[in-house]
Amino acid sequence: SVLRDKNKVHVLPPLIDALTGKEIWNDNFPGEVDDIFSLQQNIAQQIASSLQVKITPDEKSRINRIITKNTKALHAYNEALNAYVNLVYTFQSTYSGSILLNSKLYSDYLKTLSLCNHVLELDSTMAEGYVLKAKTLFFKYNNRYNEEFPGLLDSIASLGQKALNLDNSSVDALIILAGYNFDKRNQELGFQLLEKGLAISPNNLEVNSTLGSYYMISDPVKSIRFLKKSVRLDPLSIWTPLVYNALGNTYLTICDFEKAEV
Repeated sequence: SVLRDKNKVHVLPPLIDALTGKEIWNDNFPGEVDDIFSLQQNIAQQIASSLQVKITPDEKSRINRIITKNTKALHAYNEALNAYVNLVYTFQSTYSGSILLNSKLYSDYLKTLSLCNHVLELDSTMAEGYVLKAKTLFFKYNNRYNEEFPGLLDSIASLGQKALNLDNSSVDALIILAGYNFDKRNQELGFQLLEKGLAISPNNLEVNSTLGSYYMISDPVKSIRFLKKSVRLDPLSIWTPLVYNALGNTYLTICDFEKAEV
């Protein structure tokens, strides 16, 4: 959590065991809002030092990368991200097949999309902004009935490519482009993009869960390995319910009904 008083901030990052909810460690880091990006780097490195954790080159690169120098864009991005997370949670709890059938959900979707557009208006060079907008559009595309939405997939791919052009190590952008290629029946390129993302960040939850979902039929053993790893990486992500669903369906594929039920 972050406490703010004018230009002063105190960041309080507790380390919590996700399975038990028990707090393992905590500390307090003071700083200035104007120097928030340096504060982020310092906090990550101090935590790693305190916990005697080794930061991998991939993690260090992501920690040191400043996603935007525009603090207004950063605040707008956090607001948009929060709206996206709430949209996903709310949709999952409705058990609905399409966001178009629920006026409140569709209104929340349009609000999230508007917030993403605002981020890019404030900073058109922010790769994460393009990724979040693409994810929001993909959410609409994946949660519909038979509506075609002409051009929507191409718009999603364009946003993913812009993000990748701005940050060539963006695993999220690679996942978006992989999803586009799978929908276009270009399976080989889709898997290549996901494998590239996995090479960049082996512990990325979404690239592991996406690979697991796409291997469900062609290679169930590999699918189970990827899906189990994604659950271990984050037992409480917004996508964890869908990961368990994919894992259950994979066990059904190999006729392991007991594990599928679990």
